[in-house]
Amino acid sequence: MHGTLVGILLLAVVAGCPGSDKRAGAGSSAATEVPPTPRIDPAFVRAAFGPGYQLAGEALVEDLDPRLGVEALLATTRAGRYQVAVVRGNRQVLARAPLAGKVLGQADITFVGKLAGKDLLPTGNLSQSARVFLLPIETLVYHRSVCGLLAFRYRPDALSLVGEFSCKCWRPEAGGDGVDPLRLMKVTRDEDAAKVEMVEEQGETAVYRWDPSLAAFVMTHGGKASAKQR
Repeated sequence: MHGTLVGILLLAVVAGCPGSDKRAGAGSSAATEVPPTPRIDPAFVRAAFGPGYQLAGEALVEDLDPRLGVEALLATTRAGRYQVAVVRGNRQVLARAPLAGKVLGQADITFVGKLAGKDLLPTGNLSQSARVFLLPIETLVYHRSVCGLLAFRYRPDALSLVGEFSCKCWRPEAGGDGVDPLRLMKVTRDEDAAKVEMVEEQGETAVYRWDPSLAAFVMTHGGKASAKQR
C-alpha cells in the first residue's frame, strides 16, 4: 500500500512538471518580448500619436533606449505644431519634446530635414544614451528664411533640446547651394569640453560651447566677431 502511494505521488509530480515549465517559459517570454522594428508610415504615426498627426522630415530608426529592440526618433506635425518623439515598434511613445528653439521653429516652419545622430558632447563618462541628434530646419522670420540645426538629447523616457545652431541656408529653395548642413559644422571635443563652430551667412562663423551647468550648448561668439578671432 505504501509503495502504491509513493508511485502515485511520483506520477503526479512528473505529470505536473511540463505544465509548470510552460507557465514559467510563457512568463519569461512575455517579460523579454522584443517589439517589432518601427515601420514608419502614416498609419504608424496616427496609431502612435492620434488622428491628424503627420510625419515631418525623415525619421531615424536605431537602438536609442536600453530596453530590448530598436526605436524611432521622428518629427511630427499637427495643426501647425511640431514635435520630436521617441517611439517603439509597438507604437509606445517613450518621450517627446516641442520642435522649437529661441529662433528656429518659433515662426513659420518651411522645411524639416532628416534626423541624424552625431557625437557632440565631451568624451568623458558618456554612454550611448548621451548621443545628440540633429534636425535640419528652416523657418521664416519676418518673411526671411532662417536656417540651422536643432540638437536633441535622449535619456530613458526623457527628450530635451540641448542646442540651436544657426547656419547659412543650404537648400536651393531657400537660396542655398545644396550642401549637406552637417558639413557646415566643425566639432572639437575632449574629456571635459565640447565646441561647435557653424558657418553662417557670408562665411561668418558662430561658436557654441557645451555648458554642463545648463546641460546645453550656448553661443559664445557669433558672426564677424568669431571669424576675426579665428
